[in-house]
Amino acid sequence: MGPQAQREYLGRMRERYVIANRKEKGRLLDEAVAVTVRHRKGLIRAWRVGPRPQSGRRTGRPTRYGPAVVRALVAIWTAAGYPWSVRLRALLPTWVPRARRRLALTPATETGLSENERYADSEMALIFPIVSFAPI
Repeated sequence: MGPQAQREYLGRMRERYVIANRKEKGRLLDEAVAVTVRHRKGLIRAWRVGPRPQSGRRTGRPTRYGPAVVRALVAIWTAAGYPWSVRLRALLPTWVPRARRRLALTPATETGLSENERYADSEMALIFPIVSFAPI
């Protein structure tokens, strides 16, 4: 059974599954497992009544730095020889005056960099796995 035929079959089976009683649901699941070679629990989830909630929100920690601050941090991080977060935080006060001239930092970006000095090392370390692959 090809993927398109399987989708059509599972769509028809879902319609029957939604209106079936408990005993019929078990029989329908047995049949669908035999025909499609899918797991029973996966079929139950796929046939769940109602749309699944999809939030547009991003999960995890909220972003703290804007793209301009991240770009400046990457430039300083690269120029400083890729130090880890503790050392980068310690050398930022030394490098920001140079970066101000060389990177033409705006006051808002500079504020973002100076705020960066105050945050815990673990929070700053969260940027660099992502930043290390970002274009400069």
